[in-house]
Amino acid sequence: MFGLRQHHVIGMFAGALLGLVASGLGSVLGLALAPNDGFFWGAVIGGLIAGMPQFAQAGAVLTGNENRTWNALVGIVGGLVFIGVIAALAILVLKLFF
Repeated sequence: MFGLRQHHVIGMFAGALLGLVASGLGSVLGLALAPNDGFFWGAVIGGLIAGMPQFAQAGAVLTGNENRTWNALVGIVGGLVFIGVIAALAILVLKLFF
């Protein structure tokens, strides 16, 4: 399914359930939390945690370092920078031609 491995899907599912529970608990405590937001962000965080070994591997390619924590952080930031550059290029092309 779109390059996702089984542990990614399990992490996203578990995170979605925990996010749903957390948003329900927040609503009981008087916080204005939407269950859909808790479900979505729980799945995002669960998928991110499940993908940490791949982020560490990508960061190791960029840094050449053995520190897994540092490599995972560099891998996540590198991915965000890459997505930001692609989004900026898309916006630039849309503004130039449309």
